[in-house]
Amino acid sequence: SALAQPAGFVPLAQKRFTYPGGIPYKVDTDVGLIRGDQKGYNICNSTTEGPASLCQTALFNSLDDFCFWAPAEPGHTVGEIEGEMIAWCTKAGHGARVIPPGTLQGVQFMKTPDYVQVSGFMDQTKINMIKGDAGGEMDPHGADRRGNPMGGIMFTQSFNGSWVQIEQWHNFMGNDHFCLKACDPAGRDDARFCEHIFDTIGCGGNAPSNAQRDVYESCAGENQDFPPSPRIPTSSSCSQFKSADIYGGCTTVPV
Repeated sequence: SALAQPAGFVPLAQKRFTYPGGIPYKVDTDVGLIRGDQKGYNICNSTTEGPASLCQTALFNSLDDFCFWAPAEPGHTVGEIEGEMIAWCTKAGHGARVIPPGTLQGVQFMKTPDYVQVSGFMDQTKINMIKGDAGGEMDPHGADRRGNPMGGIMFTQSFNGSWVQIEQWHNFMGNDHFCLKACDPAGRDDARFCEHIFDTIGCGGNAPSNAQRDVYESCAGENQDFPPSPRIPTSSSCSQFKSADIYGGCTTVPV
């Protein structure tokens, strides 16, 4: 159940911003609450980019251009620090940390009528996650409605070519698997496709996919059944790429 909050409190999922010029330094300005202050910041650019970045603005566009949430420092399970995760991105230019070579070990991107999704395999130790950690779920909700991570926001150009804030999203990280789904805010069922209450079910029930090890592909697809459901939606029009070409290479993958 949601925790009581002070008068004037605005849940993270109800905060609206425009990218790139309409974002405050910190989205979460609440102080003195149980979980403490927002760990990082939301104005991310060339001055914040690199291995020490604490950027908490994630961008999600395509197979070769997405950011997921992972720890800033090693030594803690996802469950311990899900409120403090930061953005790790597939390419430079977003003011965040760049996912190290060799981390991603098979990725499927899928665009459906109501969401975009990446899912796949990884060596999670390369992004400060503990080996064997079953991980957890990040989303813009949480029991106190400040989000996990607190202040974490997400934008995409994949729906209409313009930057749009994703109001409903979820990201599961753990057991060397990951999945990230961003639901189209123009769709009437974005909160149902991007549910935030089935955290123990993981990717298999929240974001089922045909991701395969060592395969990097961008597909169109049908919507999944509303979570929780293990049925893998049909994918089509898949284009496959070499990892070295799209992550740190010169190939740009169209959506």
